[in-house]
Amino acid sequence: MHCVAHAARIKGATLLAQVFIFLCAAGIVGARSVLVAEAASVSTLAGSGKAGIRDGRAVSASFVLPVAVAWGSRNQLFVADAGAQRIRVILPDGTVRTVAGSGELLATGLWVRGGYADGDGSSARFNLPMSIAVGPEDTLYVADTLNHCVRTITAGGLVKTLAGGPSRPGSIDGPVSIASFNRPVGIAVDAAGGVYVADSKLTGIRHISPDGEVSTLPLPIKNPLAVALAKANATPTLWVTNVEGLWRIDLATLKKGNLAAAISRFPSGSIRYPLSPPTPGVETLNVHGQREIGYPYSVSTIDEPGVVFTDVVSHTVLYVNQNTLDLEPIGGRRINDAAKLGGGFEDGTSDESRFDSPMGIAARADGVVAVADSGNKRIRLIRNIDRRQPFYPSVGTLPDVQFERNDYRIALVGPSTIWGDGLFGDSVGGQLERALSKEPSLIALHKNPRVLPVRMGSSFAAMRSYIDFLIEARFVDAIVVQLSGFTIRDSYGVSLEAEPLHAAADMWQPRLKADLLSLQRSVESAHVPILFVLHPLSHEMGLAEQTLPGMLDYFDQRQNPDGTREKLMTEPFERSGVNWLNAWQIFYADERSPQHRPIYLSLDGHFTTYGNALLGKAIAERLIHDRPWLH
Repeated sequence: MHCVAHAARIKGATLLAQVFIFLCAAGIVGARSVLVAEAASVSTLAGSGKAGIRDGRAVSASFVLPVAVAWGSRNQLFVADAGAQRIRVILPDGTVRTVAGSGELLATGLWVRGGYADGDGSSARFNLPMSIAVGPEDTLYVADTLNHCVRTITAGGLVKTLAGGPSRPGSIDGPVSIASFNRPVGIAVDAAGGVYVADSKLTGIRHISPDGEVSTLPLPIKNPLAVALAKANATPTLWVTNVEGLWRIDLATLKKGNLAAAISRFPSGSIRYPLSPPTPGVETLNVHGQREIGYPYSVSTIDEPGVVFTDVVSHTVLYVNQNTLDLEPIGGRRINDAAKLGGGFEDGTSDESRFDSPMGIAARADGVVAVADSGNKRIRLIRNIDRRQPFYPSVGTLPDVQFERNDYRIALVGPSTIWGDGLFGDSVGGQLERALSKEPSLIALHKNPRVLPVRMGSSFAAMRSYIDFLIEARFVDAIVVQLSGFTIRDSYGVSLEAEPLHAAADMWQPRLKADLLSLQRSVESAHVPILFVLHPLSHEMGLAEQTLPGMLDYFDQRQNPDGTREKLMTEPFERSGVNWLNAWQIFYADERSPQHRPIYLSLDGHFTTYGNALLGKAIAERLIHDRPWLH
């Protein structure tokens, strides 16, 4: 791969105070020669959907109640089939076999009676194995829930009890020979062989050291459901789920005794079931868009900032980024309470797919996510999760950003509407990149469209400064600037309420016209094409969009879609003669259409995925019409 890289300094700390730079480096998602934003896809790896204990080919194999999954070192996927009291494995060639566990199906065909026995895998017995983890040398660790113990399975198939036992449930710490557990349901292992256990009934999070000492972590987490490690080193970050939400624990800080600094939590909840209250001394994390995280059940880390988790209430799989606080469904249709709709079974894109009580989850190093789809009795895979993330630069410095030789680099500059509340693939930039990837004239030139979202405040001066910097650095081939009423408010100090906006038009319209023309001339003098995109805000589209906020502000900000606001906003663009796209007309046309879907989120002013697609595809159509890459 031929790459070019550039690192430079932004001139002026004032600009940096206003700018969040979203620069998406190549090579983050899998091993692909061309990186194009695309929707996540869901497929079935194994399971016919019929309850049973049949091994063999993946498509005909059967499961009873698959509740947990874990990737091995050779891309084999281990499955805890709690209803069958077995640990199964799906080999890379698609073969399913039983690693350990035994017992016959009862007459219902939905259960194997539990038991307790160590020894060879074929004769070993389990009693509701609810979680599984892979440790050093592919040793398996099993949370054997109703046997109140932690079991291990060697690569040769030998089952042993590591700690606890069915005859003595409890919460005793100490050597593994005397320690006790009470319904352990989650398990994770670090690189040194340290084991973390979600002990659900009494104690919370337990730790088994490599030398066999059991201790209880000093955490305010009751009845945990699952645990995961962010990185398998000596002091990893621990993720925990329980009914109160998704917890993040910095184990290094915790070991120093600083409890408050070590723990943070995404609170669980929905509209039907209220959010769990704040925990004293624990940082509360809230995802963007005034949305609730739901009810995390099982969790797995997928990269340094991100985790994936299952939600058995809404029958979905989700991704959350702890740095950007963006939350995105990657499997299933998310609603506040799926009790009426229920789950389902469907492969396809993340939006098209359906799950039924997805429980276990495990992310592979290449970003492929496996899900134990318990109600469907299948193992599902989620691929192509576009996890490109924003970069927040240190003062005065840009990171190294790599491009391939044939990349056509488009900087999409604007506020958070260019990319907010989701994954890059669903953003305006992601939709733009995906649409351009199919353009024949780009394909004929062997050009790969790469959209670099530059997210910053709405101030025109700040955007101008950064665009000048990009041009000076020869960092991009084209510029798209996304503007709205916030640009006028933040650039010229004008209220967006109807009366002051109209009253001050003689002040701000000429200034905006001059700024547009000056920027276009500056950019084009460097032989870089530029396109300005003007779009309405949610409150400028009438009560059909964001109805509740419109009612609650007593119409102070709400504008009727009668064309008056559009005319006021678009006049500077028309008079300046710059190259621009009027997204007001595009949104109006969509609102009139019987195929219309919500363009804006219900409470947050950002676009829905549909709104992102509407604007991203419109920008793509304009660029395809102009074909700046031919000039």
